Amino acid sequence: MGGLRRVCRRGVATARREPQASHQPSPQALTADHADEPPRARGRARTGAVAVVAPAAQPARANAEKRLSSEGSTRNEIAAALERAEALLLLPSEDELAQGYAAELRGRRGATPSFVFAKLLARGFESHIAHKVVSDTFREWNPEEAANQLIESEQDPLRAARRLKRRGFSADVVRRVLRGRTGVDGCEDG
Repeated sequence: MGGLRRVCRRGVATARREPQASHQPSPQALTADHADEPPRARGRARTGAVAVVAPAAQPARANAEKRLSSEGSTRNEIAAALERAEALLLLPSEDELAQGYAAELRGRRGATPSFVFAKLLARGFESHIAHKVVSDTFREWNPEEAANQLIESEQDPLRAARRLKRRGFSADVVRRVLRGRTGVDGCEDG
């Protein structure tokens, strides 16, 4: 990783890094099959649009569209760049993104299907994708075990019940968990 040392104006020695090889195709390689288009159509905006999508591998198509439009690309250029990036498998599918985010949320203590579903919807995933991902992610989920993990340090049964309800546990699960811990269900009947 060596490099040349230089001194900036403040007298601090800095190292200049050598360019690293990229494992992703260059923007020129992505646009090579459009060589028959006039140069203006393949201009800086189109090359820049592909360059934004390709190396960064944006986490979602919507984010890539927003970034490309903010850089001045037209809708046609954005659509062409995104199609090309998807064809080269540089953009993950919505299912893959949702699956990864759901797995990340599932790893949190006390995560529930309703909590993960709400977070997926808040991130902009469609409800049918969120529902499918949540059912796959929580296939072997034990709600009572997750509830016990969430309130393991909680001493007050009412506080524990409120916490479990906020996280989306059903009233039956809350009652069973609190009865198992204290003999009191912690839920007000009425």
